[in-house]
Amino acid sequence: MNSRRQNGVALVLVLWMLAILTVLVAGYSRVQRTETVLTANIVNASSAQALASAGISLTIRELLKPESEISFRTDGTVHSRMYRGQQIKIDVRAESGKIDLNIAQPELLLGLLESVGYSSEISQSTLNTILDWRDKDNLTRPDGAEEPEYQEYDYSAKNGVFNSVSELLLVKGMSLETYRLIAPVLTVHSNQAGIFPLSASRETLLAIPNILESDIDDYIEQRSSPDNDNEFPPVLDADGTYLATTKGNVFTIRSVASINNIISSVEAVISIEKTGKRPFTVLSWSEDKIPAQEQLDES
Repeated sequence: MNSRRQNGVALVLVLWMLAILTVLVAGYSRVQRTETVLTANIVNASSAQALASAGISLTIRELLKPESEISFRTDGTVHSRMYRGQQIKIDVRAESGKIDLNIAQPELLLGLLESVGYSSEISQSTLNTILDWRDKDNLTRPDGAEEPEYQEYDYSAKNGVFNSVSELLLVKGMSLETYRLIAPVLTVHSNQAGIFPLSASRETLLAIPNILESDIDDYIEQRSSPDNDNEFPPVLDADGTYLATTKGNVFTIRSVASINNIISSVEAVISIEKTGKRPFTVLSWSEDKIPAQEQLDES
């Protein structure tokens, strides 16, 4: 009887040990699978980032060609390129197609603020604070802001140029909401008082005073036509005072690549000189992983 009882206890202990070992093995397998997936994701993310960076290099090489040989449009049109069997989506926009925060005519900045939905009064006061920030004097515009209006801050009005568009967030009264609405069409790299229409987005063109939306839409449709070879570009029906006539040499390039559903993007602002030992200069460079739904759509 005692022998049977001892055998029974031993059997129970063996079964418990087998159960524990099974749980441990299953847990270890899950850990291994998780580590394998994480490692694969890291490798895919690095590969996607490298591929997106290659897209920037391919685009720079394209922009260094003679003007007549450049195949990329500089109006934000999305181009697909293959590199080592992988697809890269690239868009290029000349910074001259944006509104230069430092030297743009006040009417363009005012038009931009009104185009995103602000009243004339709010737009004018916001404009005056921006102008007070960038001008060199201490004279305060109506509803503007110079040194006395910044006493609650740890800094004063700069009275100098904006070094970046994000510097707008330091301007008194500038909300994050307003910044997000206007920042995409602003630049500090154009060095032109007007907008180069062949590279401008619809949102940028809406800032031009006294322009009809229907004229903008017609213009963009003509500009985007495959038959438009830039030899005889369409003409925008707008006051030429607010337009620039040259594309300039500074471009924002965005490159998006995907490896096994891991999507990465690189955005770079490049100055193309085409001369000397340094044919181009990287003015800014940012990298990011983006959700799949935010991939560039080809137009």
